Amino acid sequence: MKKILPLILAVALMLSLVACGSNGGSLEDTLVSEDWQAVMDYSLTPEHTIVFREDGTGTMTSSNGYGGDIVWGISDESTVNVEYSTDKTVKNYIFEYTNEADSIRLTDHDHHMIFVPAENYESETEAVKAEMLESAQELDWESAYQIKLDNEAKFQEEYVGRIWKWTARVFEIGDGYCKMANEASSFGGANNAIYVYMSNSDLANLHDGDEITVVGIFDEYSDKLNNAFVVGGM
Repeated sequence: MKKILPLILAVALMLSLVACGSNGGSLEDTLVSEDWQAVMDYSLTPEHTIVFREDGTGTMTSSNGYGGDIVWGISDESTVNVEYSTDKTVKNYIFEYTNEADSIRLTDHDHHMIFVPAENYESETEAVKAEMLESAQELDWESAYQIKLDNEAKFQEEYVGRIWKWTARVFEIGDGYCKMANEASSFGGANNAIYVYMSNSDLANLHDGDEITVVGIFDEYSDKLNNAFVVGGM
């Protein structure tokens, strides 16, 4: 009995520490009580929100109303597993929960997704931008494009999924993206252009022909910079 009692106490202590959320509550309570919003979510679709329900279900919805249902669970004190499904697709996300000072995040590193409590959206957006800028590498697109032509596998390994800082000219401004390139083609359009996805508030300040510096993440399709933003004044 003397040996069993310490074991019981140890297990009880572990359970009390598992899934700790904000303000000393459980992680489950934190997930359910907050409205979660994606930061720097500018790639192809409008910003996403997640709603977690107590019964392990919920929804993931974009700002244009598109979305689907989720089933979620907590596998340890800092991991939230989410299965997202619609009529056409099923996707699995693994979110790491972090709670440091005033920063509370759910981060899926593989999909470059960060969700935060909606009330922290503005401050977290600025914090994420600062972190991306600090870790960004300078992009030499001419050299990178040559690698892409010569060896696509090497390009994917060395460039895709990484954060890049790039200065180039704006050739076209669309809804949710702008097309950028280092030089014009013989027909006056963009030569070897990259589609840069950023917020419409950033895009609204751009003009065709502007030379700007952006920070973003190279997409697997290699002609897209996702989750991008403009560095410096415009």
